Amino acid sequence: MQLRGTTEKTVRFPDGDGRARGYGKPRVAPPARRRNLAWLLLGILLVAGCALAFAVTSLRVSARQPVLALARDVPAGHVLQSGDLTVVNVAADSSLALIPSSSQSTVLGQSVAVPLAGGSLLTRAELGADVMPPSGSAVVGVALKAGQYPPELAPGDHVLIVTAGGAATAGGVRGSEAAAVPPPILAVVVGVQSAPVDGSAAAVVSLQVPEAPAASIAVASSNGAISLVLVSAQGGGS
Repeated sequence: MQLRGTTEKTVRFPDGDGRARGYGKPRVAPPARRRNLAWLLLGILLVAGCALAFAVTSLRVSARQPVLALARDVPAGHVLQSGDLTVVNVAADSSLALIPSSSQSTVLGQSVAVPLAGGSLLTRAELGADVMPPSGSAVVGVALKAGQYPPELAPGDHVLIVTAGGAATAGGVRGSEAAAVPPPILAVVVGVQSAPVDGSAAAVVSLQVPEAPAASIAVASSNGAISLVLVSAQGGGS
């Protein structure tokens, strides 16, 4: 009987009797099992990596929520329509009373209480009857020449009011008697109108400002000492 993995060799003895004797060495099988195990481990690692990446992506997506934002600039008192709104995904923040996109139908037809710039997130506090100016604020008109304001200025924009040296301060004092030049004041553009052609100003801009410096801003404007700097609605400083 011949065993698997051996070879038979016939040896003829002196007595003439020839019998098959197995003198072959066992054949060594190729290491297929080791290679299969390596591929199996690699496949497990790939599956685990994909599962981890999917879990991380899902957590990031679930941490963001669709909310309503302004698609364009709207003035105070404007009645919101579908074209005024857009949906953006932002990180959830309980400190902001943002309006989810699912509540858009409850927002349409309502008016905004303050001027809003396109791209700003909409909150419930900004909805309601047109209250202009809000409590603690004032609206002041400033006549500006070309170069004293950005020509693309529009209602809802946030600006810094910069007073030139020697202009009026809160007490209406000029020049060397002024204690200090007031720092820039953050304001919101309420309206922009072209100035009369017979005047030296190029435009008259209505600004919503804190009530306290409103008088000094009006005096500085009458002296031509006001300039406006357009800033981000989220990053303006005072």
